[in-house]
Amino acid sequence: MKKVLLVDDDRTHLRLLSKRLENEGYDVYLAEDGAVGFEMAQSIRPDILVLDIMMPGINGYTVCGLLKSNQEYRTIPIIILTSRNNEEDKIFDDTVAPEAYMTKPFVVDEVVEKIAELVS
Repeated sequence: MKKVLLVDDDRTHLRLLSKRLENEGYDVYLAEDGAVGFEMAQSIRPDILVLDIMMPGINGYTVCGLLKSNQEYRTIPIIILTSRNNEEDKIFDDTVAPEAYMTKPFVVDEVVEKIAELVS
């Protein structure tokens, strides 16, 4: 069973995605802030991470950078799922870039399809 870590401070988004992913057969873990999400990513080593940007504490950019700059975790695919849709928000250093950048509001099917694509 593939492990998905969802990190978002919006509980509605967490519930919506987690329910659908569980129905698709994924083992889903939830975190409501970046610091907890970063710790969970290190401990559970998910097959994929879906990460919001704007969260209390450590933001998604920082979590993504910390994981991608660490040899031990850089192979975990990351999908940024955020309401930030400006072009400058999508600019990452090549060494810490996520595998996908998707915006809210989102279509659940599209997120699930992207997850399946990245973990296959």
